[in-house]
Amino acid sequence: MAFTNPQAEYALNGLKHTTTSKDDPSLAPIYMLGTWEVSVGILLLAHQMNENRNGVTTLLGLMGLYKAGIAILLWKIGSGTNKVAGNVATAVTLLAWAGLRSQ
Repeated sequence: MAFTNPQAEYALNGLKHTTTSKDDPSLAPIYMLGTWEVSVGILLLAHQMNENRNGVTTLLGLMGLYKAGIAILLWKIGSGTNKVAGNVATAVTLLAWAGLRSQ
C-alpha cells in the first residue's frame, strides 16, 4: 500500500501530513517504510522456509524494537493515542514472542 498510495499511509500510521504537491518530498519516509516492511517480510519467509529458528527469532525481536520506536515517534509527533497504544501492544507481543522463542 505504501508504494501505490503513499499519502494514505500517513493517516493509516497515525502521522499528521499535509501535501503541497504531487511531487512532495515528504513521501520518501513512506517509501522507506514500505521498503522496510517488504524486506523484513521476505527475510521472515526465507528464514521460515529454511527452518532457521534463530533467524526468525532475531527478526521477531527486530520487528518488536521497530514497533517500539514507531510508538515513541507517534507519541512525540503523531495525531492520536490509539495508534501509539496499538504499536506498544504490537511491540510487547513481538518482543515477548521473541523472548519465549529464544529460551
